[in-house]
Amino acid sequence: MHRKGGVQLNAPTPAGAALIVAEGLARDYHLGSTTVQALRGVDVRITAGEFVALMGPSGCGKSTLLYLLGCLDTPSRGTYRLEGRDVAHLGAAERARLRNRRLGFVFQSFYLLPGFSALENVALPLIYQRGRQPVNERAAAALERVGLAGRAAHRPNELSGGERQRVAIARALVNQPAILLADEPTGNLDSATGAEVMGLFRELWQGGLTILLVTHDAQVAAYAQRTLHLRDGRVVREERHDLH
Repeated sequence: MHRKGGVQLNAPTPAGAALIVAEGLARDYHLGSTTVQALRGVDVRITAGEFVALMGPSGCGKSTLLYLLGCLDTPSRGTYRLEGRDVAHLGAAERARLRNRRLGFVFQSFYLLPGFSALENVALPLIYQRGRQPVNERAAAALERVGLAGRAAHRPNELSGGERQRVAIARALVNQPAILLADEPTGNLDSATGAEVMGLFRELWQGGLTILLVTHDAQVAAYAQRTLHLRDGRVVREERHDLH
């Protein structure tokens, strides 16, 4: 069930049902004769409708874990099921289709095309979809969802940093993903603008969206329901936050 007072999103996986189940995830990188163990057997379970932060120092494996759970990479060992489907070792084309249909991504750098308007940037993921609601209508609805209905025609250089990140969030939401994954989404923002963006994430979560967020900032992690603390490629501690 979606919570009241937030943005309403389609969520095919019922709230409380297992959305992500990963066991023993490991990721090795081979640099010449040296093997770097970025992840060393991580277990993660995230249910639909949760807001979870991954936190730890630089090099702890938090972004590596996010990329594995976001199907941007594949594990060296371990199992990973997304919405009940075994996705740990899908091919590149299958992972790309899954990402476009079920996952939304927000990064520290906004990755907006400078020659495109906000509306056109948001519409980009829709070029892979056919036979659905008109592209411009869906993109406009996503911009409205993040409070930028009046900025649709503006290009990135005409927007503030916070507005550009909101455009990036709208682009991540336009395909109504099962989960939104964010990698240091406030890293390029001042503290006040970062708080506004995190307020938007909280609103989206209150509307029923599942969110997985990487941060090194305890104040950012406090917006989530729980934080998984990583160190040296392992989850070493879980912290739950009182959001009332």
